[in-house]
Amino acid sequence: MLKPGQAVLLAMTFLLPGSVRQGSQAAPELPYRLTSINDRITAIQYGRFEDKSAMTVITTKRGLIVIDTGLTSFFAEQMKAKFPALFGRAEVLYVINTHSHFDHTGGNQAFPGAVIVGHDHVVPALRRFADGKDAFIAGRAASIVRLEGSLAGKDPASEEAEAVSERIGMEKLFVRDLKTRYIMTPPTRTFKDRLTLTADDLTIKLYHYSACFSGPPQRHTDNDILVHVPELGVLFVGDALFVSEGSLAPVPEPDDYPCWLALFDEVLKDPVHRIIGGHLDPRMGGGDILRALHRYWKELYASAGQAGSSFEEFRAQNALEKEYEFLGNFFDLDSRTVREQHEVILNKVWRAKPNGPHP
Repeated sequence: MLKPGQAVLLAMTFLLPGSVRQGSQAAPELPYRLTSINDRITAIQYGRFEDKSAMTVITTKRGLIVIDTGLTSFFAEQMKAKFPALFGRAEVLYVINTHSHFDHTGGNQAFPGAVIVGHDHVVPALRRFADGKDAFIAGRAASIVRLEGSLAGKDPASEEAEAVSERIGMEKLFVRDLKTRYIMTPPTRTFKDRLTLTADDLTIKLYHYSACFSGPPQRHTDNDILVHVPELGVLFVGDALFVSEGSLAPVPEPDDYPCWLALFDEVLKDPVHRIIGGHLDPRMGGGDILRALHRYWKELYASAGQAGSSFEEFRAQNALEKEYEFLGNFFDLDSRTVREQHEVILNKVWRAKPNGPHP
């Protein structure tokens, strides 16, 4: 059994769809990684070299909860077959899509008996993906050609060549999957704003995160959600949110500040100890950083709403080293980068101040 925080690299042979029937060669043996988040949560990624999207599994006495399903149905099916050995059970209660992108929903069809949960907008997004599948496949095929060309002159035994070769194998499997086996499998249960699920001793709270953003570049998709499991102190953020030490502005700045602040008022009422991104970025910070950033934004927004103040007064009232000393636990407040980020944030909050926009 994996210990919390432990990652193990394993190998699995991927047989291309129809390979046995048609007598074609199997795909190269590709590794996959298991990372133990804690004794109830295990993340699965395929490949040795890239931060591929994770299929994360939460165990309960009644069955399993799967957060995102990876890039291909074939990979999802292979891993699903290993669930009894890995987790002691095969039943999947819920599959939750953090957003619609293909590397998070590509394995949905491997879970026909489960309730697949996602935001309302995931359904039309997957329909658009299916309608444009041929063009998407052509783009991936062109990418494979470029990758194969990049191998020229590289030492086949080098790690760089191994990484490119691994990616080529995965891309070919993905294209083959899309051409021969893909079935659009949208969520069977959707929600607009909030949804709470229960599974044995766990509460799973889902929040529509994209609602606070009007569009790119700040918004990842229009259907990003946060998945909070208070009993485990874990917040799954997909690809929508990144928090880390060192950069004062890792959190996308919302268009609707009251929406964003109210969202995290609600989320942070319950324990958040660990934040898990969709690709398990090791730089992802924890709940303490998120709480500090939320306090910072909240106090800035409240200060900007004070009647009669000018921007110069607002800036003076919100000197980083005086009013936000608590951020020093996570950020170098003397850093030029942090100070420049603070100035940009001051301007954005001022323009969106509660008493109305200001130039």
